Amino acid sequence: EIKETLIEKSAVLIVDEEQSIRVSLEGFLKKKYYVQTAESGSIALEKLQNNHYDLILSDIKMDDMTGIVLLKKVKENFPEIAVLLMTGYSSLNTAIEALRLGASDYLIKPCVKKIVFESIDRCLKNNSQKNTEELTQKFQEKLNTLPGVKSLTKRELEVFNHLFSGMSDKDMAEKLAVSLP
Repeated sequence: EIKETLIEKSAVLIVDEEQSIRVSLEGFLKKKYYVQTAESGSIALEKLQNNHYDLILSDIKMDDMTGIVLLKKVKENFPEIAVLLMTGYSSLNTAIEALRLGASDYLIKPCVKKIVFESIDRCLKNNSQKNTEELTQKFQEKLNTLPGVKSLTKRELEVFNHLFSGMSDKDMAEKLAVSLP
C-alpha cells in the first residue's frame, strides 16, 4: 500500500514477465515515482484491487495475459488509470490497436531512460487533465439538476478546475490574472 509520506509521488505499476526488465525499470523510476511490480497481467489485476496506481507500464507480449488484454480490463474497471504499453516486437497494427483501446502511449524496447520518463510524465499530465475535466463536467451536470441552482460561469468553472487540481493560491492568482489580498 502507498504510505502517507509518498502520497505526493505518482504511483506506477510495472508489469513484465522478465525480471531483469522489472528490476531495471523499478531501479530508475523509484527515484521519481512510487513503484510496484507485477510479473503477469493477472497479478497486476490483483494488485489493482488493493492499491491505487496513477499509471501502469506494461509489456505487451506476456504468456498469461497480453498487455492488450490487460489494457482492456484496466480501462473497463479503472478508466482513470493511464496505461503505457511497451514491446520489443513493434508492429504498427499493435500500436494502433493499443492507442485505439485507450493506451496513453506506446514504447519500443529497449527504452532509453529519458524517453521513459518523458512518456510517463506526459501520460500522467494528460490523464490528470482529462480526469479533472471529466469531474468538472460531472460536477456541472449535478449542479444543473438541482432546482433553483444556476449553471457556473466559464470563469467559475476555471476556478473550480484550478482548486480541484490542487493548484496553489499564488499560481491560481497568476493564471487567472488577479491579485491576492
